[in-house]
Amino acid sequence: MFVTTRGIFERETRGYQYIPILTDAKRSLGVSLSIGIGFGQTANEAGTHARLALRQAKEFGGDICFIVREDRSVIGPVEMTHPMVYELSVTDEGLLMRAQKAGMTASYMSKLMAQVSRLGKMEYTAQELASILGVTLRSSHRILLQWLDAELVEIVGVEKISSKGWPRQVYRLSFVDELEKIR
Repeated sequence: MFVTTRGIFERETRGYQYIPILTDAKRSLGVSLSIGIGFGQTANEAGTHARLALRQAKEFGGDICFIVREDRSVIGPVEMTHPMVYELSVTDEGLLMRAQKAGMTASYMSKLMAQVSRLGKMEYTAQELASILGVTLRSSHRILLQWLDAELVEIVGVEKISSKGWPRQVYRLSFVDELEKIR
């Protein structure tokens, strides 16, 4: 059993893309591992989710990892090998200054970059961004307004939901396009 923060775990696994300990254990010790990782609001909830994920890894045949999140959604199987897509690093001074002025912390930027790297998706609703950043929906809307003013994101459409309520705006992470142009 090990305990870590979500940020460190996301960074080390490049946004849940691969678990390096799986290949290291196989290569150096000759053992295969089944890993279950759980996230939760409490340690007890995280432990319960980790046990669910471990059961799924074993049922999948072992030598693999699954992750169960707070909402009981499953991520996996997580790859054993090194991913072909590498994390984008931000070195553009102008972009970094704009991001800092708009309240985009390095933590937020790395979480978003990991998500884009993992899924290849650059358009999100405020609800999705709240989940990715680990903030409330209200905070997500406040953050998005700052990022809109700094031209780090742009509104690209609306998403109509089937139940009652207002349509949700869809935001594109335009700062990722800027990074791609620099590279």
